[in-house]
Amino acid sequence: MIPQRLREKFGIDTSGEVLIYEDNGRIVVEPLPPAEDLHGIHAGDHEPGGILRRVRETNDEEKQREEATAERLRPDEDAAE
Repeated sequence: MIPQRLREKFGIDTSGEVLIYEDNGRIVVEPLPPAEDLHGIHAGDHEPGGILRRVRETNDEEKQREEATAERLRPDEDAAE
């Protein structure tokens, strides 16, 4: 448990999470930023709606492959006669 005085000094919420690691023979404890602070961290890296568009394209491509496979595996109607 981290003492209250240190939690307050370094801005660590009692329910907050910390990252603990070793650096040059020392144990380092750093507060993790709240998830809300990370929202949109890469927002400028992509055009708006670009990820959703790519997911839809991928889904469409997968559906086309599945339909082509189903067509190839479907029994030939001429052979049934």
